Amino acid sequence: MKRLFIFAALMIMCISCNRNTTLVAYFSATGTTKAVAEKIAAASQAELYEITPEEAYTDADLNWRDSLSRSSVEMADPTSRPAIKGGIKNIDRYETVYIGFPIWWYTAPTIINTFIEQNNLLGKNVKFFATSGSSDIDGAYKAFKKQYPQINWSGAALLNDSSAENIKSFISKGYVVGGAYGIKVLSDTVEDGVRTISAQTCSDVCSEQIIVSVKDGIVLKAEIVGGCPGNTVGVTQLVKGMNVDEAVERMEGIPCGGKKTSCPDQLSKVLRLFL
Repeated sequence: MKRLFIFAALMIMCISCNRNTTLVAYFSATGTTKAVAEKIAAASQAELYEITPEEAYTDADLNWRDSLSRSSVEMADPTSRPAIKGGIKNIDRYETVYIGFPIWWYTAPTIINTFIEQNNLLGKNVKFFATSGSSDIDGAYKAFKKQYPQINWSGAALLNDSSAENIKSFISKGYVVGGAYGIKVLSDTVEDGVRTISAQTCSDVCSEQIIVSVKDGIVLKAEIVGGCPGNTVGVTQLVKGMNVDEAVERMEGIPCGGKKTSCPDQLSKVLRLFL
């Protein structure tokens, strides 16, 4: 009897140890995002779940040039919630959830909203990744933060380049280099509770590098190397002592000289790595 009890206890321990707590959920209309999702699942030893529409998308449905196509109509309606076939039986057992999708109309397809609203993601580390022919992830990031502020969005990345290095960086840090008007992280260190990130800016701005130090969600120091001294010094002084969330919200998306980005916008991209 004692041996049976020990055997049962060991079996329970094995089941608990082998229980997968990471999920990669993805929607892929053409197979591009699916390939990235499979790489993330393999690298993180996660379970894979395809977000499948109840009614499959046809080529005609995906014609973004046709304002009356199914995808155009869905994306024009913020309340659109396309039905999903099947579902996840026990979302509660996952601690980390990756959500992948192609960028549609500068943001996430509305079927992703269906997935988020059908599953309780509160208390989990949620990271999203996307693929796109021309857009970046800023629109999706801002929309998610506004629509679902209670969710812990702990990472976001455009993974058109799904190299092993980028996949590893996304899993461990929640970000990668790349994306339209993207930054290149040069260093990411922590000392005495202060996290400092140094990043190279994109070629569309006149500054060269941004260095930010943050502790407990508050910007302690910011420096923009290069650029117009008066403007860059003024911006960095303004964000000093500010909550990271507020600083990102104030500066994200600011254009300059006909370009879609600027030194403040690049600073917001560095700050977003702290969220």
